[in-house]
Amino acid sequence: MKKTVFPLTVLLLAVLFQGCSGTKPYPKQSNDNIAVTTKIDPGYVVSSMKAYMNVYKFDAACKENYLGTIQLDKERISSGVDVNEDMQFYVVFATSSFLSVFFPELNGSMGVPVNIKTRKGYTYEFGVVYKDDIYNVEVFEVNDSTKKRQKLDYENSTCQS
Repeated sequence: MKKTVFPLTVLLLAVLFQGCSGTKPYPKQSNDNIAVTTKIDPGYVVSSMKAYMNVYKFDAACKENYLGTIQLDKERISSGVDVNEDMQFYVVFATSSFLSVFFPELNGSMGVPVNIKTRKGYTYEFGVVYKDDIYNVEVFEVNDSTKKRQKLDYENSTCQS
């Protein structure tokens, strides 16, 4: 009987901790007006780098409402967001290391907020890059009919972070 108590306890704790993480997957949308190209240098042998994007929608008072998180674990990911909305895409680069038990400074994260007022008839392309200890996020607005591409500032929205 003791042998079954330990695995059940571990399973229960895993479920509880997963529920406390505070992140939820961003739901699949019917429209694909967001494209993210990710290029992450894997880092050093003792550490790893990962990226993800938290998606928020601003309400009328410019208060952020968390919609979910997109894991940037593939080279290209497509998703969608509502049009004619003030949105924030918070790109996070997170470093982790198995040596962090001894050197906590080896773990860390850096975030880049990108605020956009989405428009009907446009696609938003993100370039997320980490290479040689340099983080870079670029965002372009692409007119779906003319294919004209325009680079956007991080603060291209009615609401600012």
